[in-house]
Amino acid sequence: MMEDERRLMKKDPKRVYKVKLKRSKANARERNRMHGLNAALDRLRSKFTQTQTRLLKNCPKSKRSVLLETTSQQ
Repeated sequence: MMEDERRLMKKDPKRVYKVKLKRSKANARERNRMHGLNAALDRLRSKFTQTQTRLLKNCPKSKRSVLLETTSQQ
């Protein structure tokens, strides 16, 4: 535990509980957000062939949008 948390515990255990609960909820929201993003990226990756994926990785960022547009029109 950090020194600040120890100080808070001595003063008000209810406040410490609230702070920990708040952080726990925030962490859960962030975890859920990242799971959603990863699932969306997996779905997007499945749309491209392995060759297209290699091209996108090696392509500069400025040209990726053009490459994506041409591959989506095919």
